[in-house]
Amino acid sequence: MPNPRVIATWPFGLPACQAAWEVLSAGGAAIDGVEAGAWYCDDDPAVDSVGFGGLPDASGELTLVASIMDHTGRGGAVACVRRVRHATKVARMVMERTPLVMLVGEAATQFAIREGMK
Repeated sequence: MPNPRVIATWPFGLPACQAAWEVLSAGGAAIDGVEAGAWYCDDDPAVDSVGFGGLPDASGELTLVASIMDHTGRGGAVACVRRVRHATKVARMVMERTPLVMLVGEAATQFAIREGMK
């Protein structure tokens, strides 16, 4: 990949960019770098806008959203995922394992569990 770039707009994005860069500098695919960066944010309890450190929805429960797209333009997304830590991984599984583009709510959560997510 000539001259790869990793960019973030929020302060918590810097370590996410570093996680993505580790994948890219080792020759990993761009989509793997994107996922690595998202996982970093998902796992940081200090980040209150995404991941398990995020703020609850109107019902008081943490629900997650994520989308991902590969270099060919294929995409996957999930919304209102509950009790699953890495929504970006679930979005990628939607893209790679189904003919769908988006799953929402309990259908997204059940899909994640069926596909082996904890």
